[in-house]
Amino acid sequence: MGRPRRLEVRRHPSGRINYSGRDRDGGPPEVIARRLVLVRGEDPALAESPLGIARARGLISEAEMRAGTHYAWLYSRYVGRAIHPKAAPLERGDRGLGVIDFDGPAERRIAQAFLAAKAALRDCGRRSMRAVEDLCVFRRWPDFLGGQADGHAPAHARAGETLAEVRAGLKTLAAAFGYLIVDRRGRPG
Repeated sequence: MGRPRRLEVRRHPSGRINYSGRDRDGGPPEVIARRLVLVRGEDPALAESPLGIARARGLISEAEMRAGTHYAWLYSRYVGRAIHPKAAPLERGDRGLGVIDFDGPAERRIAQAFLAAKAALRDCGRRSMRAVEDLCVFRRWPDFLGGQADGHAPAHARAGETLAEVRAGLKTLAAAFGYLIVDRRGRPG
């Protein structure tokens, strides 16, 4: 017999369900309301990550957000390409998977860009580097945004220090990527 046909969905002329644009509304009204609370009335799409929420709340600039997302992308591309020693036989094609070229020009450009950004971030300080990577790459909820996604006051007194570390690191990355102008003394400003 089969399942009953879902009448409330859009379909292609062939009769298949049209999935394009299915989630453009952002989800149920409760989810949209929760996102609006997190971003305090700004674009609900920014509630996707703690970095976006920090941008929506005005804690970081647009250039800093772009630098953070660019660094996260580079990190995923560079670190994701690392080969674990036990996985090396698989990568060499010993099981019929074929040889994968990790030394192409695109991979070299990604590696150079990531290593330059990582060096700039390391020069900014270890705490800053850790705070930026926690926020941008690992998407850990920072203490300066309040309790776990509830929008309340910061959890402890170090919240201001963490925000300063994140901003310093993001400004350094923004300058390294060319999103931010650097003054004569070499300070991002």
